[in-house]
Amino acid sequence: MKKGNDKLPLMNTGVKAKILVLLFLMLGTGWIAWNYYDARYFLQWTYVVKEAGFLGLYRYAEKVAYMPLTPALFVAVYMLAEQLLLLISKLGFTVILQPIDYIRLIVKVPIVIANVIVGYVIYKEEGWHVARWWFYGIPIWTVIWQYQFDPLMVAFTVLGAYSLYKRRINMAAFLLGLGAAFKYVPLLIVPFILKTLKGLSSKLRFILTFSLPLILSILPFILFDFQDLVYKTLGFHISRYPQMLSLFNIPCIISNYNYVKDPIIGLLWIPLFAGSYLFMLWKLSINFNDKDSIMKVFALSTLLFIIFNKVNNPQYLLWSYPFLIYFIAREPRGSIKTLFIVSTIVGAVLYPALQFFPAAVLDRTVFIEEDYSWYSARILLYYSFEGIAKFIVSKVIYWIEFYGEPVLNWLYTNFNFIGASLILIYNSSLLFLTFYIFDNGKALNRIYEKIRGYVEEKVYNSSV
Repeated sequence: MKKGNDKLPLMNTGVKAKILVLLFLMLGTGWIAWNYYDARYFLQWTYVVKEAGFLGLYRYAEKVAYMPLTPALFVAVYMLAEQLLLLISKLGFTVILQPIDYIRLIVKVPIVIANVIVGYVIYKEEGWHVARWWFYGIPIWTVIWQYQFDPLMVAFTVLGAYSLYKRRINMAAFLLGLGAAFKYVPLLIVPFILKTLKGLSSKLRFILTFSLPLILSILPFILFDFQDLVYKTLGFHISRYPQMLSLFNIPCIISNYNYVKDPIIGLLWIPLFAGSYLFMLWKLSINFNDKDSIMKVFALSTLLFIIFNKVNNPQYLLWSYPFLIYFIAREPRGSIKTLFIVSTIVGAVLYPALQFFPAAVLDRTVFIEEDYSWYSARILLYYSFEGIAKFIVSKVIYWIEFYGEPVLNWLYTNFNFIGASLILIYNSSLLFLTFYIFDNGKALNRIYEKIRGYVEEKVYNSSV
């Protein structure tokens, strides 16, 4: 693999125009849809905060699987959106409020901004040939339409990675800590950094700086509602069943979810992840002067967590995505890029589409592992869209139900094996990319050379 581009490109007019167009597309299409299954819990946060205050959130909300900074941001932006719409209404501009769900649009603004920041930083540091993989990436758009908070964490993680390369260690610690305050994933990077830092004082300084935003964000709940905070965050994740794209969901799906509650399946991921992670920690080191080593650690530590986690939702690939494209964008072989694109399509589009859409068209139920319950797929789908998009979806469902029922019925009936196959394809692709980045493509190069040598020898012998 070639070294990355360390020069900072100037932003030309063409790139500015592309980013602005993409920004408007994100905002212009973002309000149309979100994942209603998750959004209904987000909306409940606002009701709880209005009635019981923010400190009552973990006690009274049904589900808060995030650190406090995430619900705090959502509730604050949601309430701001309500006040803005109320002001517009009082000023008599009610006509412009009709066609668009502005609250849904406004609450997505921080997610869109986070995605644009990540893309801009990648462009600034690596150039458009890498940044375009971010801006045009399927997971980036699906996470906006579904509405997930992962881009907030990813933005601070990317900023932290480049701060490390610039040897702004304290800044990196603080940024990674901010990312962990939204979602704990940046904790995976900390042992690699501590391994690199020399001296006890520098290690302690990093830990304290990293912990500062975490402690400040959870301090009110530590003082007033510690039990509910731990139960709704750590307790929830510990007790979750194998879900979605996880390898450990394969036996659950094939058995029609009879093994979802199996304790062995629910715990097997821990030694597998811990073993692979400790091996990586032993083998890899961060060199603050070598951008490749930084990106490799960030990519592989998060990839291992995605692959061996008992919960693997489609948006989780975003954790590794900015660091993966750092290597993918400069890969000369089209086969590696194709494999990467296929894995994003399978994980972000194909699996969730085949899980929900046939069931929605046929008005059947889908199993949500998180709640160990069956839900009406059609209701979840309808409630996820707004305005003209809901009308279009209803017409598409009616048309496909009339003409394509046999095919959809087959897909729905056989999703056990279709879903298990897609999970295997997705995780196998990610595992291949893990090995590929780990050894800098050396093993693959050797295989290619042997195949080429064998083919050349056969051609030479046949010509003689």
